[in-house]
Amino acid sequence: MRWAQTAFEPSNEQILFHPENFSDGLPRLDAWLAGQLSEPKHMSGNIGMRFQGCLERAQLQAVPLKGRRMLHEVSKAFALDRMRGSQLTQQALLELLLDSFAQSDLRLFYDRVEFILNSIQPNMQPSEQTKYIFLFERLKKCNGMRRHIDRIRDSGVNSQKRSFG
Repeated sequence: MRWAQTAFEPSNEQILFHPENFSDGLPRLDAWLAGQLSEPKHMSGNIGMRFQGCLERAQLQAVPLKGRRMLHEVSKAFALDRMRGSQLTQQALLELLLDSFAQSDLRLFYDRVEFILNSIQPNMQPSEQTKYIFLFERLKKCNGMRRHIDRIRDSGVNSQKRSFG
């Protein structure tokens, strides 16, 4: 189990720089896995391009193709998709529109904003300024909030009123 888990470590130096010593006592399993993953049916799409890169690198270095190296490429592809998912969620927040200023639509908008913000990882959250501008632009035409909007407009640039919270 540890043998396979090593392939899923995102920045494993042994995988990246020492492919010739990477079988860790299981060269037959490594070769079998490489054989299975290098079949033509796996050579399409984004991961297929990564597999082709592994195959070409192994041929240039004159070392056998390693299955764990190919598993590492799969792991990296999904790690990038996970990062892109957060960015798409931020984009989804900024593209979120308010249908109308009716109480039910405001409640639905609030719930959607909360759902999206809760799904974004804490280290990937938009800045407070971005969230403030997003919310202000959506609500500045709402007559029911005119008094609050005017207070925000009259406040100073660094005022606490000009924050998302």
